Amino acid sequence: MTTYTRKQLENAVWKCTHRDFKGKLPDGTRTVLVYQSGGSALAALSDLTDAQLLDKLTTVAWAELHGYRHTKGEEFTLTVGQPVIAGRFPGVVTRVYDSGAVDVRLERGVTFVRAAFPDCYPSK
Repeated sequence: MTTYTRKQLENAVWKCTHRDFKGKLPDGTRTVLVYQSGGSALAALSDLTDAQLLDKLTTVAWAELHGYRHTKGEEFTLTVGQPVIAGRFPGVVTRVYDSGAVDVRLERGVTFVRAAFPDCYPSK
């Protein structure tokens, strides 16, 4: 698995979080809304664990962090046997539908997704 610096993770989460769900304290500390202890609360990005930061990444931000540069909604012509990323998970196309959707074999089963970014796109 690729490793990232703490700053890269914090910046990616900050970038992908809607402005209604983030803010800055008077001292410049960046905060995001998180769910904890049965409710929502503001937490400093610097206080979140790496796992919490990764969990907060949107699929698009995750793809960008991994070097994939596609336009949201960009469609792909995929073929059976082609390696892809479906959501955040690596897989292989097992069936292609006329509707532009595909079946993808993942580690834990098969999923049906549209062949467009960020739902399903060619793996590197």
